[in-house]
Amino acid sequence: MNYESKAYLAAKLLIDSSWTESAFSDLLNSCRSPKARDLAPIAAILIARYPTPVSFSCLASFLCHGTQPQVVTQLSTKRLRQTLEKTSMRRRMMRSSIQKAKNWALPPIHSHAELAELLNLSYQHLEWLVASHAKHYSIHAVRKRTGGIRIVESPKQFLKNTQRVVLDKIINAIPPHDSAHGFVQGRSAISFVEPHINKPFLLRMDLQDCFPSVHANRVWGLFRSLGYSFDVTQTLTALCTYWSSPSDLSHAIKFENRPAEQNRILSLYHRNHLPQGAPTSPALLNLIAYRLDCRLAALARAANALYTRYADDLLFSGDEKFARSAESFVISVGAIVLEEGFQLNYRKTRRMRKSTRQYAAGIVVNESTNLQRREFDALKATLTNCVRSGPHVQNRDNILNFRGHLLGRIQWVKQLNPNRGERLVQIFENIDWGT
Repeated sequence: MNYESKAYLAAKLLIDSSWTESAFSDLLNSCRSPKARDLAPIAAILIARYPTPVSFSCLASFLCHGTQPQVVTQLSTKRLRQTLEKTSMRRRMMRSSIQKAKNWALPPIHSHAELAELLNLSYQHLEWLVASHAKHYSIHAVRKRTGGIRIVESPKQFLKNTQRVVLDKIINAIPPHDSAHGFVQGRSAISFVEPHINKPFLLRMDLQDCFPSVHANRVWGLFRSLGYSFDVTQTLTALCTYWSSPSDLSHAIKFENRPAEQNRILSLYHRNHLPQGAPTSPALLNLIAYRLDCRLAALARAANALYTRYADDLLFSGDEKFARSAESFVISVGAIVLEEGFQLNYRKTRRMRKSTRQYAAGIVVNESTNLQRREFDALKATLTNCVRSGPHVQNRDNILNFRGHLLGRIQWVKQLNPNRGERLVQIFENIDWGT
C-alpha cells in the first residue's frame, strides 16, 4: 500500500468516524482484504496511542510507520482504491460546479504555517484547536414548537473567532447558488419569498435534520476541491465540524423514556457533522447544497415553476397545471434530495392554494408580503399593554434590552407591511420608558 492510500485512509478515519475504537474498527474492516482477519486490534492500538483526536499528519504518520506490518498485510488496496475513485468522482463533479474558482478571491494556503498566519494564530494554537476542538463547544437542547428537539452545538469564543476568519476569508469568497437565500449577504427571508408572491399554488417542503446530516466527508470534499492540500483540508474540516459524545448529549437532553428519539439523536450527532451554532455552518451548507439547488431549480423550470431555498426550507410556486402535478413533483423532489445526501421531512410538506393562507418562513405571500395575523395582534397587544401598565410589566422573559427588542420586531413588520408597521410605531411612541 503506497503513501497516498494510507494518507487517504487517515483522512477517512478522521472524517467518516467518531473517535472511538468501534468506529475505527468498522471502517478498517470495510477496507480489509476478503480473507483477512478482524482488524479490531489495529483500532485498539490506534486508540491506545491516541486516546483523543489528533491532526491528520499525526494519524497518517502512525499508519505509515507505527502499524505498517498489520496495515500492509491486512488492508485491501483495491477496496481503498475503489473508495478513492468514488471520492475522486464526487470531487470532479464538485469541480464542474465551481468552474469559476479562478475568478474567486481564495487565499493560497500551502501549509499549516500559512493557514495559521491567515487565521492570526500561532502554529501551536492552531494545533491545539484541531487536536482538542471537542473541548471548545457547549451543547444545549431547544424544544421546537412542533414538539421535537433541536441540538445547538455552540463553539466557545476562541474557536468562534477563528471560524469567523475562515468564513470571511475562504468560505464567503465562493458564491452560492442563486436560489439560496439563507445566510447570504444581500438576501433574506423576504427575498426568499418574493418570487412566490401572488401565485396560484405554493408548495413548501423541509429538509430533515439538515445540519447534522452534512457529514465531515462532504466538508472535506469541498475544501479539497478548492485545491488545498491534505493537511490544510483536514485542518479546515476539523475547525468547521464537530461530533458530540453520548454523555454530552445525555446531559443536554432529557429523553423522558423515549428510546426511539434517543437513538435517533445519538446516531445523528455521534459523527463529525456541521454543528448548528457555528458561524461557518450555514454558509458551508449553502455551498454543499449547490448541486441540490441546481437540480431542484432545473426540475422547477421543467414544471414551469419557481424554486428558492432558505436553509432547510424549500419553496416552489406555479400555476394550476403545476398544482395538478404536485404529487408526482413531490416524489421527484424526494428522489433528488436523497441522491444529494439529504432527506425530506414529509410531515412538514404543505400544499397551499390561493384561496388559503400561503406562507413560508413566517411570511404571508398571498398578495404581498405580510405578517401572520396572530403574530401582529400579539405584538400590538404587547405594545398597548406597555402604554397602559409600563414596559417592565410586559417584559416577562427579562430581556435585557426590551426597548431594542420591540423596535426590532416593529422594524420587521415595517419591512413586510409598511402601513401596519407605522401603526405599531405610533403605539410605541406613547410608551413611557422612564429616565
